[in-house]
Amino acid sequence: MEEPLPTEERWWAKGIGLVAAVVLLTVLLPVLLLALPFVAVRAWLNRRKRERLQREFHARWGSSGKRVLLVYSNSPHWQAYIEEHWLSRLGGVAVVLNWSERAWWPEQHPFEGEVFRMWAGDREFNPLAIVIPERGPVHVIRFWQAFRDYKHGKDRTLKAAEAELAAAVGVPLHATS
Repeated sequence: MEEPLPTEERWWAKGIGLVAAVVLLTVLLPVLLLALPFVAVRAWLNRRKRERLQREFHARWGSSGKRVLLVYSNSPHWQAYIEEHWLSRLGGVAVVLNWSERAWWPEQHPFEGEVFRMWAGDREFNPLAIVIPERGPVHVIRFWQAFRDYKHGKDRTLKAAEAELAAAVGVPLHATS
């Protein structure tokens, strides 16, 4: 019985790998090169849309001092907490949307819904604060994980997120003692 050739002597294995790499590059490279302009145009359009929404937010809400879009829901995990601790303090600076009422957003809050969809993403978007400065980058503060921890008796994450929001808008979220 013959022993198999050592790996370094299997020239055909290296050849197959090289051929596969060349074929893959030959097929993928043109596709990537053709897709690049579309990706660049989409990124440019997305940036322009973000800039437009930011300007429009301030045109609509800036004169009344609003610079935050706050979104929360009727969840028993955070509704009472947010309504008790935040809304009275953020009322002067926040536009508030209720995620539980999103079916009515297209009619009642189409612009604010568009702002939410632009920056919220598809993870941990409720509750959420979107701080929209007149100029500069928009700042998104997610509270889902913080409230999950809080529900389990750990308040450090929630306190940190609240401090981040308070610092971003210059409004304390809790009474100082």
